[in-house]
Amino acid sequence: MAGKYREISEQTRQNFIDAFWQLYEKKDINKIKVQEICDIAGYHRNTFYHYFTDVYDVLNQIEDRIINELIENSDEDMLFYENGVSAKKFTDVYERNKKYLKILADDEKGSRFPSKMSKVLKQENKKKFIFCDDNNKNEYIYEYKISGAIAAIMHYFKDDNGLSLKEILELVLEMSVVSKWPPKTL
Repeated sequence: MAGKYREISEQTRQNFIDAFWQLYEKKDINKIKVQEICDIAGYHRNTFYHYFTDVYDVLNQIEDRIINELIENSDEDMLFYENGVSAKKFTDVYERNKKYLKILADDEKGSRFPSKMSKVLKQENKKKFIFCDDNNKNEYIYEYKISGAIAAIMHYFKDDNGLSLKEILELVLEMSVVSKWPPKTL
């Protein structure tokens, strides 16, 4: 019985998310009302508040779910590698969340998603990668590599430039090869 309740609960949550997203694709978040979400989803406002605190919480939960899914499904050294990695699981996560990422990458929506994703990736991977003996320089190198990778991936969702997601990820990986600092030539 607990499994059935959990399934219904998750479906209710998803119905609210779908209703929110239907509105968010068309209008700014500060113009979306909880009642609009409830009307589209077919639930009472009290039910909405069982799952979310407000409309911003819906967006936050969507962002957190995507980021957690990316972290859980990416290889340990996804952004920085030496011998190459398989990006299949990582690409699958992006493909499953394409409808969200296209909007979350839109600068006009004022999304915090890219900076939020950057912060989480930094926390997850910071201690794994030491580029040089100078900690101050490591901070800047790490910031550069993470920010560049995320910017390239978000650019893919903003602009249809003829490259596939797999090609974009391979390009990001090629540009993010771990190397010792400083390089031998500049």
